[in-house]
Amino acid sequence: MDCARCKNFGGTHLHSLLQPIVRHHPFELLVGNYLLLPVGKGGYHTAGVYLDTCLQHVWGYKFKTHGSEMMTNRSLNDIFHNFAPPDTFMVDGGNHFKNKEVEENCECWGTKLHTVTAYSPWVNGLVEGTNRLLLYVLARLCVPEVGKDGWQATTWDKLPATWPDHFDKAIHILNWRILPALKFSPKEILLGLVVNTSKTPMEASSSFLPPSDIDTHMTYATQQQLDGYVEVIHHTVRHKAAFDHRVMKSRAGVVEFKKGQLVQVYNNKLALTLSTEHKLSPMWSTPHHVAKHLLNLYKLETLQGTPLDGVFNARRLCSFVLREGMELATQQKTFKEELTSRESEAREVNEPEVAEPNREEGKRTANEDPEDLEFGLESSEWEIQGEGGGNETEFFYNGEEEEEQEYEDVGIGARVVARRQGCLHNRRGQME
Repeated sequence: MDCARCKNFGGTHLHSLLQPIVRHHPFELLVGNYLLLPVGKGGYHTAGVYLDTCLQHVWGYKFKTHGSEMMTNRSLNDIFHNFAPPDTFMVDGGNHFKNKEVEENCECWGTKLHTVTAYSPWVNGLVEGTNRLLLYVLARLCVPEVGKDGWQATTWDKLPATWPDHFDKAIHILNWRILPALKFSPKEILLGLVVNTSKTPMEASSSFLPPSDIDTHMTYATQQQLDGYVEVIHHTVRHKAAFDHRVMKSRAGVVEFKKGQLVQVYNNKLALTLSTEHKLSPMWSTPHHVAKHLLNLYKLETLQGTPLDGVFNARRLCSFVLREGMELATQQKTFKEELTSRESEAREVNEPEVAEPNREEGKRTANEDPEDLEFGLESSEWEIQGEGGGNETEFFYNGEEEEEQEYEDVGIGARVVARRQGCLHNRRGQME
């Protein structure tokens, strides 16, 4: 875009390929966010939404105050205590998540707090998608059944205020619906509820439980999780192929901003508001320099070299095209020359010195045995100088490596069983 005024307006672009987030086991990654709602019954106006990436299971909490570290810890403690603490808790950079209290609470439970940049597509895709589904269900639960008895007595302007009465039911619907990508409901995967099996008779359930039934149920539950994970992978591959095809077919294609390049930042906060300022305010910032490239993220700095806080996703950036004859074009040319000079000097300093080859290496000594040169000593053979001045050749080898080579022909399943039982197999797979 060449127009100096029009550079401040316009939408964002898909600059990077899709990098989906998929987890194999439950409670490996938990994401969270706060959702603002109209003031409802009891003064509730904020909802805390948490999602397990593997299970797609949703936890929801309604509050009468805005999001804070106390509310976050209260919700996390409920999830961690009643279910299990996740390996990682991924959130945005809001002060209700990024604070010392939440970090200490996660560390106490053995959970890693991972804070990402604001308006990140991977957080928006996981949490914001869940928020949309929750609003979709809540809106339909709040609306009366038109045509049935008593529906005319409802005051339509007060319908949004009834959402606290239907919040728990909406969470229940989300967790018990069958996901097309998972082929199971989140509750079935979370609780290990085996589907498509006959119910246990009352006589059998009240009697002694055989260990074989426990093993069978655990096998069914594990296989059900694996089937769900396979379906998620297939869905993710199809979604990534469609997304990447859209990016590759776009006018710009895949865009990677280089270090020192001038870029503008999109004002997502202004774009998501409904205030009147959104109608006339510019959507793109002044030019900044790219300081560092981290996959789809970039660290930026001002034209004076002051680093900006946080990192910025590629979708929020656009290249700033310079016009010939501008003062900024001259400054950018000088900046690029200085940057190239600094990078070349850094490479020269960090370049390791190449050691000269030892010319004496490989020459025969007077005490070497011609038979050693004829057959060639391996690298595992060491030549040790004895006290009497003679050369003694000693062979060192690892018995465990030789043992692994001896039994490498045995199948992996047999080796796993052998290790668990504390015994080995020979080449024919027979127990020793």
